[in-house]
Amino acid sequence: MLSWPPSQETGRKCLSEGDIIVALISVPGPIAAARSASRQWCNEWLARFPDHFASRSATAGLAAVALSKATHIGIDVERIDPRLNCDDDLLNLALDPVERAGMRSPSPEAFTRLWTCKESALKAAGVGLALPAATVHVGWQTCKWTTVGFGLRATSAQVCSLASPPGFAAAIATLGAPRSVRIVTQFTMP
Repeated sequence: MLSWPPSQETGRKCLSEGDIIVALISVPGPIAAARSASRQWCNEWLARFPDHFASRSATAGLAAVALSKATHIGIDVERIDPRLNCDDDLLNLALDPVERAGMRSPSPEAFTRLWTCKESALKAAGVGLALPAATVHVGWQTCKWTTVGFGLRATSAQVCSLASPPGFAAAIATLGAPRSVRIVTQFTMP
């Protein structure tokens, strides 16, 4: 674990080795507060390391920022809603046919973990949700680095779920070879 803010020396050492640095920030209040915190951290990191790739995400209660020197990256965090209705409409919109066949009625937690992997991969590819989530194949084994295909696109990414606070799901994706991920100390914003 690194502490925040990482010093220039610590940041350069980690990033020169090809690591990805991730900060997960507990942010009380509405999603707007988390978005503001992720934007603030992302801007601070890019000011210190302007020649790096960065990605950020926010959901009510949690913000995340990732930084890499070696490759394009994407990060996503989502709150797990136990009331999420994983009905056929949602599953058809979000899952590719293989994922759909592998899990007929996923739990809200399983679906949210898969979703964060898809969204982080789409961010790493630079397309966001412009490419339909159902064209991205992640699969249900997201606890280790997994190769993700993008439908008709020749691009692929490596994606992995991250340890996250209870009630949340988080994932990181990279277009290059997977690197180690260092989690910056989690803390609560005032």
